[in-house]
Amino acid sequence: MTSPRRRLRLALVYAGLAFFLVIALFPVVWMAITAFKDEQELYRMRFPLWFHLPPTLKHFRLLFTQTMFGTWVANTALVSLWVVGVTLVTAVPAAYALARLRLPGAGNAGIAIFMTYLVPPIILFLPLAPIVGRLGLMDSWWALAVLYPTFTIPFCTWLMMGFFRSVPIEIEEAAWIDGCGVVGGLVRVVLPVSLPGIATTAMFAFILAMQEYLYAVMFSAPADQKVVTVGLPTVLIRGDIFFWGALMAAGLLVGLPAALAFNLVIDRFIEGLTGGATGSAPTEVSARVGSHHAAVPSIARSRPEKVPMSTATAFWSTKSSSGARCSVSSQRSSRREASAWMSSGIGQSPLKIRSR
Repeated sequence: MTSPRRRLRLALVYAGLAFFLVIALFPVVWMAITAFKDEQELYRMRFPLWFHLPPTLKHFRLLFTQTMFGTWVANTALVSLWVVGVTLVTAVPAAYALARLRLPGAGNAGIAIFMTYLVPPIILFLPLAPIVGRLGLMDSWWALAVLYPTFTIPFCTWLMMGFFRSVPIEIEEAAWIDGCGVVGGLVRVVLPVSLPGIATTAMFAFILAMQEYLYAVMFSAPADQKVVTVGLPTVLIRGDIFFWGALMAAGLLVGLPAALAFNLVIDRFIEGLTGGATGSAPTEVSARVGSHHAAVPSIARSRPEKVPMSTATAFWSTKSSSGARCSVSSQRSSRREASAWMSSGIGQSPLKIRSR
């Protein structure tokens, strides 16, 4: 049974959280009420957080019958998903090379890549416009699919570098000892334990592509090529006339699915942010690596002779030639043999050998 002092403390904590909850939810509540309010009621000086007339779906009908809202949403989704795919395919290997491979000037290169993200879009717009025209992509949402990766790739590369540096190098060394190459260790070991970081990077790329306005209004002007950020203000705002009900209905239809999708990966998003910010490995590294051990080809299972163990035996369970689990004493002796094997130069990792 909780004491009165503890109950008072909890009440104060929840009271403080309730204040921030009201601030966070007030725009959503206002948007929902305005979307279902009658147009006459929007301009009456009455209590705004309540329905004085019956709710209506008039604004939603206007949105779908008198505008191309469905086409704009489809264009936005296609552009955002394309940008996320291109960004991940490009940023992940680039970040791994800068974070893991001992390349000369890798640190300065990472900073330079991130600095390109800080360049104002209006400056990049000037040289990019002739390029888009020569490619024949003007007045098409494909122009956005080509241009958006120019600012998502630098940011996401810099972000993924922090995540890869938080993964212990011993895990990859264990994979190399078990027969994986650099690519095999990346695909089978590093990427599975970096899923929180990848989810965070994908979410950032999706948000950046979904909310961009300058390139969208310049390069996708036709009505059937517009995205949501351009279509809504250019069609539903005419001079000093604002279609508030339709605007709020559109914001509700676009914002709620995005919020629900974000909520599905919120755990990985927070884990990725904290892991990348503190430089520590994700908490589930050991469990994930153990679950992926069966997918890594082991030399011990393919050769009868004894294979020295790496220093990461805490992550990888080993088997003797008879198929039984190694005892603690044999694992300790394997570590000693591994140290001698690595110091002799024979058992150096592929990255160290390559650096020589």
